[in-house]
Formats: sequence, C-alpha cells, structure tokens
Amino acid sequence: MRRMMVEDVNQSILISGESGAGKTETTKLLLFHLVSLQGCRSSPSKSGSVVKGLEQKVLLSNTILQAFGNAATVRNQNSSRYGKFVSLYFSRADSKYSLQGCSINVFLLERSRVAHVEKGERNFHIFYQYQNCFPPLRSSSLHAPVGSEDNERDGRSTLESTKEAMRGGGLTEEEVDNVMSTVGLILSLGNILFLPVESKNSTVDRSSSSHALLAAAACLQCSCSELEETLCTRKVRLAGEEVGVDRSEERAGEARDGMCKVIYERLFSWLVRRMNLALLSNARGCSVINVLDIFGFESLEVNGFEQLLINYANERLQSLFNNHMFAFEQETYREEGLTFSLVDFVKVEDRQTGLLTLVDEEIRIPGGSDESLMLKVRTIVASKHEKLTVPKRSSLTFVISHYAGQVCYNGTSFVDKNRDAVGRDVLDFFSRCHFRFFRLLFHEIADVHGGGKQPVADCSRGTSKSLVAKFRKQLTSLEGIMGSTQTHFIRCINSNEKKLPDTFDDVFVLKQIRATGILQAAK
Repeated sequence: MRRMMVEDVNQSILISGESGAGKTETTKLLLFHLVSLQGCRSSPSKSGSVVKGLEQKVLLSNTILQAFGNAATVRNQNSSRYGKFVSLYFSRADSKYSLQGCSINVFLLERSRVAHVEKGERNFHIFYQYQNCFPPLRSSSLHAPVGSEDNERDGRSTLESTKEAMRGGGLTEEEVDNVMSTVGLILSLGNILFLPVESKNSTVDRSSSSHALLAAAACLQCSCSELEETLCTRKVRLAGEEVGVDRSEERAGEARDGMCKVIYERLFSWLVRRMNLALLSNARGCSVINVLDIFGFESLEVNGFEQLLINYANERLQSLFNNHMFAFEQETYREEGLTFSLVDFVKVEDRQTGLLTLVDEEIRIPGGSDESLMLKVRTIVASKHEKLTVPKRSSLTFVISHYAGQVCYNGTSFVDKNRDAVGRDVLDFFSRCHFRFFRLLFHEIADVHGGGKQPVADCSRGTSKSLVAKFRKQLTSLEGIMGSTQTHFIRCINSNEKKLPDTFDDVFVLKQIRATGILQAAK
C-alpha cells in the first residue's frame, strides 16, 4: 500500500505454499487489512458510505467463494479447490486513496469433486450446509457420515450465513433462491441410481430413486420421463437424422455425473460474474493491488489430471519467484559492476513439446484415449525429459520430479477431463427445461420462452478450447500482469503434516523452505 501511494506503481502479492499451509486464511486477513486501512478511506460523505459498502462486499465475497469453492482434504479442512486472483482498485484524492472497486478472477475449479471424492475427503462445503437443513437430499457423492463433527459444523446457521453473505454481496432474494435450488438439484441428481435392462440398456431404479428423480425434474421444470430419457440415452446423428442410443448402467451414471459437474461449474462461474457486477464500478485511471491465492502443491495417494495442473501452476509461479528474486537481482549486480556469489536456481520453461502438449493433441485425434496418450508419454516425453520417469509396473502411471518433490500420476481420464465441452444432447435438454436460471448459467442455450425456439449451438465437439489450453493462457496472462507490477511474495509454511496444533516438524518444515527457494533467497 505504501509503495503504491508513494511511488504510484501498481502492486501484486503472490501467496503460495503447499496445501494446508494457511494460504486461504492469509488471503482473508490480507484483504481485510487492505480494505480496512484508514489511510485509504475517503472522508465521511455520501461517497464514503458507498466505499464502506464496497469494503463489506469485498469481504463477503470471500465467504461466498469459500462455501462454494472450498472442501476438506486429507491435508486441509478448508482447502481452496480453485485459484483466485483478486484486484483491488484505488483512486487518489489529495494524499489519501479510496477503494473504488474490486474484480475477482477464478480458474481451474476442481469440478470432478462434485461426483467423486477420495477416501477421507469431502465435497464442497455448500453441499453439507444445504443437506444438513434438508436431510433427505443427502447425496451418495458427499461421503460424510451422519452426525460427524464436520457435518455438525455445517449446520443451519452456516447455511444462513452463506445466504446472508450472498444478499450482502449484491444478490437479489430471487437469485439466492435460484442458487439454492441449483444446489438442491445437484444433490437430487446425485441420488439417482440406475438398473441394467437386458445387456446394454438401463433405466432409473424407481425403488430407490423415485423421490430424487421427481425432485430433480421439479427443479428443472421438466417431466420425469424427459430427465430419465436424457440420462439413459444419448443422441447421435446418422445420415442426417438424430437417433437415440441406449446407455448402459455405467454410462448412464457417467452422464448423471457429467451433468452434475457442468451445472456446478457454471453455477460457480455465474456467482463470480454476479459478484463482480456488484464489486466493480469505474476502475479507469485507478491504481491496483493484485492478490493471487494459488492452490498449494499436492502429492496425494492418487494423483490425477487436476493434481498435474495444480502442480504445473506451482512450477510456473515458482519460476516467477526465481526470476524475480535471483535472475533480476543478479542482472542488477552485473549492471552495477558488483561482485557476488552466483546462486543456483531452477528455471522452468513452458516448452512447445512436452507432456501437456501431448495431452492437448490427444483430444483432437479421432479415437484418442488415455492408453494412447500414456504410450506417447512413455516413448516420447520420458526419453527427452529427465524430470519425467515411467514405472514398469503400470502402463498408465508416470512420475515427475517437481521442485517440491516427486509425484506419481495416474493417467486415467486425462483425455476426457481435458475436453472442456458440454454435449449437445445435454444443452438441448436444458433448453427444453423451464428453469429460467439456466439461461444465465448456459449462454449456449437460446431463450425458448416468448420468442419461439431458437437452435441450440452444436456443442458435440466442444464449445471452447481444451482445459489445458485455457489454463495455460490464464497462467500466461497472470504472469504478464504480475510482471508489469511490483511483486511481493508471501510463503506459507505448514508446521506439520497431521493438521495438529502447536506441533512443529522441523524436517517437514526444512523440506518446504528448501523447495520454495527461501533458503537460496536467504543467501
């Protein structure tokens, strides 16, 4: 804040550290401090009351994002399952700065968690807050026993706090109701089970899922038969005609899970857009303080596509830290003719050929598969990159030596997860539903009410770039923004691996200090 005021230079703060090190709490305290500084407030006036309301909305946005974007993992009870980039805009009047607006950008929400949770972990907090108020809507994907300590923490009062934060953050009562209805819809969809019919067909298990099917259809404002048909059959185009193909019990479950994941991802994105609408006024000519809260480095029992992208992001940002702390300082020493001891540091390059490039190429190949991708990884990438090795015991695993340690990845579902697309049959179904809130969640859906039905965009081959391509572009943009500002780094260090209070594991701490470059920086 002082540098922005004195030097009139935009600032950035990068908060990093492994999962469970305290990044979320650090970000919360940092934002509270920045928006509460007396030196940046305007004098009491009509505009001052607006500023005060804006400050409150900035802080409430954190409560909303935490409910919808955080979950308990084996390493962290309140782990951010997405990346967050917050920009605070200040204008100067006389010798004081006043907060004029805020924008929030999020990336890489772990939407797979909606349908699958590893042992010892939980789904997103909002689901437990909701289902504790409406017990019949407990979904099998939540994986939390009734009466558990975590569930008691997510009681009715917590849900009311989240809803109050949404109201205070600028959402109307109707919008809050729509958000809650969508959460309930996802829980109901998750409770729909299927039975095999003959050899390759399936149907909804009415004995166990009739209530869930009815509740989901009621929320979508469609018939139960329409919803069942969408889940149990898929549409393909043959010889210019659309034909229904029956799904097996397993494929119907995958269709249900896919629907839940895409609805939740769109709901999360809409919440961010809606908060930005209330937070951002006129940022033209303002000075900026950016705060980047990146997900921590992860090495779990099973590491998949999400962990690869999370750790890739940490590698890119570690490289940013290295360039800032070492390369820039060493170049300054050389320019000024000063002698110094050269500090070794690792440079991370985003090569045009490599693992992520192969992952991206595989989705463009007809019949591309995880097996085909992993074969290329083992034969092409492993032979050129010393940091990547392939165990002989499994054809779908590979090991990468990251700056923070080795991680073994399982390549299952890499290709499907990288396809960031919504199927045309799903969009067609949503366009026939009368739940108008979906018009806001899915921009691909034309408004079919009042103006006649419009054709839905053909999304059978995807509506956008791959997830890898979009994520790389986002990281490059973040690096560009931070490179154009004065950058500050906050390193969060986890005191122990067991989430115990007042416990300091010196070996574990030293490992983090070395991995994050703090030891080299101290030299």
